[in-house]
Amino acid sequence: MRWIAVLLVLMFVVAAPLSVSAGTMADYLEARKIYIAAAACMAAYNSRPGSLAVAAFEQEGWRIEPYKHVSEKADVKYMLAWDTNSTSEQDSYLLAVAGTESVRDAKLDLRTRKVYFAGKTLAEFAENAARKDLPPDAPRVHEGFNQATQLLLEAESAQSNDALSGTLRRLSNILKEDKEDRVYLVGHSLGGAVVTLAAARLLDMGVRPDQIEVITFGAPAVGNESFAAQYDGRVAITRFVMDSDPVPGALRRVFGGYRHIGREVVWKTPDTLKQYFGHDVPVYVDMSLRNFYPKRRAAMNEGIVSATEPQPDKPRLYIAPIKNGLPPALAGDFPLMQEALWGEYDLMADGNVIDRGDAAAGSYFEKAAKAGCTLLVVPEIQAVRVRDANTYYVSLHQAVFRVKDGATVQAGLFGSNTKELTPLDALIHGAKTMNRESSVWLNSNLPVKQQAE
Repeated sequence: MRWIAVLLVLMFVVAAPLSVSAGTMADYLEARKIYIAAAACMAAYNSRPGSLAVAAFEQEGWRIEPYKHVSEKADVKYMLAWDTNSTSEQDSYLLAVAGTESVRDAKLDLRTRKVYFAGKTLAEFAENAARKDLPPDAPRVHEGFNQATQLLLEAESAQSNDALSGTLRRLSNILKEDKEDRVYLVGHSLGGAVVTLAAARLLDMGVRPDQIEVITFGAPAVGNESFAAQYDGRVAITRFVMDSDPVPGALRRVFGGYRHIGREVVWKTPDTLKQYFGHDVPVYVDMSLRNFYPKRRAAMNEGIVSATEPQPDKPRLYIAPIKNGLPPALAGDFPLMQEALWGEYDLMADGNVIDRGDAAAGSYFEKAAKAGCTLLVVPEIQAVRVRDANTYYVSLHQAVFRVKDGATVQAGLFGSNTKELTPLDALIHGAKTMNRESSVWLNSNLPVKQQAE
């Protein structure tokens, strides 16, 4: 029996005409993967943004299993997730490790002494890390990061959708038992350091390089030159770094002797994010969305991402042009917020008609009726600055009308402040809340035939 996959790449491939640009498809798939990885990193944290990310994953059909393991030397908090809707033949796993959250985590960060990195088994890893009789050019890594990695690899996890449901197994055994399985190791900050070392350890334990992909955000360097020479290029590692984030270069600047491995992608901080600490995980999620939405729009324009078809027994929405009520300081984010909201409406109902400012004559009601829509949705995105605080309250104002008689079926406001979220993240949280509450007015306005049944 196979595990249901967390497929981050192939699950998004759809049939497309031969004329479609292969580059556009590849860009879309890569951007989607990066966005999911960043959101998973946020979901791994025990925080309000983390809880919001978990709820968003579950809302879209993902199964999340959180774990925390504690030892005398280290703690490690991580989650396993998979998409219950995936039908791929390849089993893939998403493992996201949280970064620094506690005093114990901070102490782990400060154990900067380098330890020997060698071996092929968990026992050998621990024995070699304790050795002192080594030349200075031996492969060495950050002691604290190594301790957390050891704990992660020693941990046993069980997923309820496994054929061995309830059976505890280590990740290395899962991957070696089925050479077609694949793991995406993702992490932010300390978590990024841990998954980088975990990938190297898995290689030494006999896992094939093509079974592993690492994506990190704001991660520090983990090892010395000898470590980098031994592992750089052996497994796919992509490091995303904000140009305003001081953490990725901290160990190299302060202690010296550390070198990054993997491909580095530097994101430039946009004006709307300059007030935030560049290392915060919501900033990385925001940037992954800024990378994703333009590529999704390009894919939709080329037919790679197809519009859903209306269902005869389900409501069909006519989405009026989204009104921009943002202040000048946030106006540059409106196109991204607009894309996010359109995407949420697509998740709510099939075959929606989105009016992007159609110049055709007629009222929205007339256009909605002509398109065969059941409901008219009139949205507006607003933001107001919170008094005496350098934050905003970002909100979605929405009115929903029945097309056949103009009756109001729903009016609501869904919002969040930007104390712990970026403006774009806050808007998406409001849209997700709206989606969760939409079943009431969607189910009460089914087409006449369905209601009669």
